[in-house]
Amino acid sequence: MGPRPARALGWVLFGLVLLAGPAVAADVAAVLKETLAGRAFAQGRDTTDPAAKPMFDRLLRGDYSLPALTTLPDLARLDRAVAERCPAAKPPSQLIQDSTPFLMTGQFDAKTMPPGARITASDLGMTTLELPSGRFLVYAVTLTGARIAPAPIVEARAVELGQCRASGDALSLVEGTTTDATIAGQGLAVIGGEPVWVVVARLGAQVGVTLQPLNRRLKNYTVGDGWKFLSVK
Repeated sequence: MGPRPARALGWVLFGLVLLAGPAVAADVAAVLKETLAGRAFAQGRDTTDPAAKPMFDRLLRGDYSLPALTTLPDLARLDRAVAERCPAAKPPSQLIQDSTPFLMTGQFDAKTMPPGARITASDLGMTTLELPSGRFLVYAVTLTGARIAPAPIVEARAVELGQCRASGDALSLVEGTTTDATIAGQGLAVIGGEPVWVVVARLGAQVGVTLQPLNRRLKNYTVGDGWKFLSVK
């Protein structure tokens, strides 16, 4: 593969963290197995945190599990689930409302929205993880109607329940989205005992894997748009 396709794949993986909505764990397992088998990977140039490569090496060795997210019927039920486990946490519906001006305008300091702008939430899922590093509530919501992206956006968040504090989040595009490459699969993983969002993108024979630790605030990880690894020949 020449340099142009490699840069194209980099655009997808090194810009937004490209994830999808709540996924079936078996599907993620199949994508990861096919992606990792028999390939060598190079660490992305903007992946500088010393914890990145050891975590990816654990993934390569198969030291991970893939918890499934339980589907919830609506945003009100997700709000209640979060409130039951962490009353001090801001409810998901409020977080979506707070972020809507940005999702509609692309301006981080935006306070108002264009006329008729509306965000709808769907594909809601959540799970609670009991890990040696702590107890985590992880949830994901697909947001449709945003004007800053070419496809529905997924908002994935984690709350550490021991001290009831936000521990990590990710903003993403849905599975199947094709920009310069195609998002092949993604979902929640526990790698070496840590909660992580994993995404796989493909461009021809080349693949890329992005890791987004959802306990990054607790670990003081330098994550940026995610820890990126590209396959090499």
